[in-house]
Amino acid sequence: MSPLSSSFSAVPESISGVSRLPIIENRFQLLASLFRYPDEPLWQALTGALPVAEAFSASLLGHPLSLPLHHSLEQTYTALFCSTLSGSPVSLCLGGYLNQAGHGDESGTAMISQLLTEEGLVTDPHLNAPEDHLAVLLELAGLLYCKAHGDDPARAADGRIRLLQLTDSLLVMLPPFQSAIAAADGSCVDFYVDAVTLCLCLTVLCREQILAAQDSKNNLPPYKLQTLSSAGAVLDPFAVLKQSDISGGGIFARLRKKACLLYVR
Repeated sequence: MSPLSSSFSAVPESISGVSRLPIIENRFQLLASLFRYPDEPLWQALTGALPVAEAFSASLLGHPLSLPLHHSLEQTYTALFCSTLSGSPVSLCLGGYLNQAGHGDESGTAMISQLLTEEGLVTDPHLNAPEDHLAVLLELAGLLYCKAHGDDPARAADGRIRLLQLTDSLLVMLPPFQSAIAAADGSCVDFYVDAVTLCLCLTVLCREQILAAQDSKNNLPPYKLQTLSSAGAVLDPFAVLKQSDISGGGIFARLRKKACLLYVR
């Protein structure tokens, strides 16, 4: 597949609930940025963003997520995810993992397309971003999280239902995607394996918050609750990072400008 550019596009910042809950949404935006093509502007933005989020990554990984050198990261991204004569060893378009998991031919990508359509969202045509690209899915999760915690009860309830649908799908898609990365060669493979671990933990955290609000916590399988026990540790680091996100928001505002999704007007 072609590299998913990091330049141009916008996600609206005036989403219901975002002023009160900037941290989770910003983590999804940060993680989405890790799976876009690491051109020089994006890499420079990440050099500022990852140190600010050290408490977040260290709480879940046991060590901070360190950004590799630009040339090494770009080389590994290209080798892992971009088309070559021999084909890419790993696809960033995750809908196929849903199909392989017994959801029926093309049903995974159809579900993702339906979620985007129902939210009035399209992928930016300038970025050549497939709808089931991981960066798109993470941005969508952040937007649905804000909607699920918004002030309008009907919209919030709808957001919770759709966020559960998306997080269910992510928990199916991310483990085999991570295994495919771990089996590949490249100097920065461990960076991407760790990035997927952060995606899994944040996904579980969001899902657990929604289920707890519905008093349905016992519906989570034990392995998800075990993952949550680690993911819960991000709450205190989030509080520490909150002020840096709200005051000026320079680092995360720059990353948001590189987003993949657009609202249909």
